[in-house]
Amino acid sequence: MLALAAGARAEAGQADPALSCLAGTYRAPDGEAIAIRSLSAADTFRYVYMDGRLGTLKHESAGTFSAHPAWPASRPEPVRLSLASCDAKFASVELSAGEAQHWVREPLRMTTIKFKSGGAELTGQLIEPLNRSGPAPTLVFVHGSEMTPTIGANTPSLLAASAGIASFVYDKRGTGQSKGVYTQNFETLGQDAAAAVEAVRNAAGSRIGRIGLLGMSQGGWIAPLAAAKAKADFVVVAFGVLGDPLEQDAWQVAYELRQQGFGPELAPKIEEVTDATAKVAETDFKRNREQLDLVRRKYGAEPWFSKISGQYSGQVLRGEFDQASSESPEVLWHYDALSVMQGIGAPQLWVLGGSDSVAPSATTVARLVDLQHAGKPIDVAVFPNADHGIYEYKTRALGFAGGVRNSVGYYRLMFDWMNGRVQGSYGDAAMFRSHP
Repeated sequence: MLALAAGARAEAGQADPALSCLAGTYRAPDGEAIAIRSLSAADTFRYVYMDGRLGTLKHESAGTFSAHPAWPASRPEPVRLSLASCDAKFASVELSAGEAQHWVREPLRMTTIKFKSGGAELTGQLIEPLNRSGPAPTLVFVHGSEMTPTIGANTPSLLAASAGIASFVYDKRGTGQSKGVYTQNFETLGQDAAAAVEAVRNAAGSRIGRIGLLGMSQGGWIAPLAAAKAKADFVVVAFGVLGDPLEQDAWQVAYELRQQGFGPELAPKIEEVTDATAKVAETDFKRNREQLDLVRRKYGAEPWFSKISGQYSGQVLRGEFDQASSESPEVLWHYDALSVMQGIGAPQLWVLGGSDSVAPSATTVARLVDLQHAGKPIDVAVFPNADHGIYEYKTRALGFAGGVRNSVGYYRLMFDWMNGRVQGSYGDAAMFRSHP
């Protein structure tokens, strides 16, 4: 249960300071870190504990929020939450049972950094913990495929600060405060991420130590490429794919149909369909449509055919070519991720979901283990019950039953690894270490 109060309540008629400065990192008496950040709605915040619990806070009136814990699913409850000023260092927490606690608001330095890449001016924010002595390990966050701004909307960067790690988040080109045209061209985005690394090195100097990249989802293709360009000290990939985007769609289609109860005997038919949709995707969805009519005639009446979704296959089979193209601008469909990985000598950590429905992980794990055996310093962790985003859901058969959280140990593993002190277990993660 979450209830915060720091200092006096906002006076009647004044704006509630909590709306403008609640976002930040806090630490409970038991040492647990909590990040609070804004969501797209001006009156709503996300809170995330280091152990993966999460929820939302919605502003109701001055000093009053409703808390919506997301695990386990529960009803909203009223919360007293007010801040006297943005400089408040302590928060008094009132749990629903009436127990009072004191949370410490952790001091952070926030610095806006503008940098150029490929003719576009990009804007980012460097978040540095001030309670760490000496240079801080620093991560540059590499976004997924989203078209939304990242500045002010990134939970890992706030939780990282509680672990003594600095982070740099920037709005990708064509979004938020960054200029340029939005793209999903991995080469262009890799150059942007490499430029971000150099911008942080130049701006922060001796304040930072080792610097690396954290790529999530589609960012898992981009972070290794940027690391090679920028000579980064480490790479972390979360719920990414070691393959090309065409493979990802084929894996996802097969996974989704298995989850709906269709058996492995359909594999040759499904592969024939995804081969046909891939030929369309690789032309930016403009050509090679002849084979689509063939697979529609062969399999269109079979019950599994109408269930196909994937990254783009469902859209292609429904003839939604313009929508598919607009959602995947300039994707390098035959991107050779394995060759990029073979050229990286920096240590890497890959964190994957064993139940990932968007980026099924079995083939990626097998390829990473092969790279380990070839001498690459790559560590792999698989959370068996985690879907994309390393989220775990309370579900009933094929339906959402309410309740979501990040896997226990997910954040702690990433930050311990960046700090060079991986030890013990991390929830139920299966670990494949390059140097046990």
